[in-house]
Amino acid sequence: MKKTIAIIGATEPTGKAATMQLASHPGVRFLLLSPDTTALASLTHTLHATFPGAEIEAMTCTRDASWEADIILLTVPEAEEEMVAQLIKEVVTGKIVIHINETGRPSDILQKALPHSIIETLKPEEITGLSFTQSGVRS
Repeated sequence: MKKTIAIIGATEPTGKAATMQLASHPGVRFLLLSPDTTALASLTHTLHATFPGAEIEAMTCTRDASWEADIILLTVPEAEEEMVAQLIKEVVTGKIVIHINETGRPSDILQKALPHSIIETLKPEEITGLSFTQSGVRS
């Protein structure tokens, strides 16, 4: 069964790097989100050209993408975490939310706002070790 991963903040530096690293995973569908629609269209075009077989879709609604996704990769700046958590909290119950930040320190904001989700925190360099299986994520 194919996993669907929403990458919120896909055009942020960390999000873009994560997307470029993960897009080659076979059997994974990616939903990319960013408020910068021009940068998002450019990133999506680049990914389709670089990984022709990859399933990559640009989306405009964070809540819908998170509802559709099995795993949510959150790469937004710390100042936006609360806003994003409020947008997705009703649709991520029991889902894995992978929070990527420079320190690798868990976010108290996300822990409080998403108490029924599985919150994992990684540093950007730990993304390369992720693999996606039918049961979830392995690092």
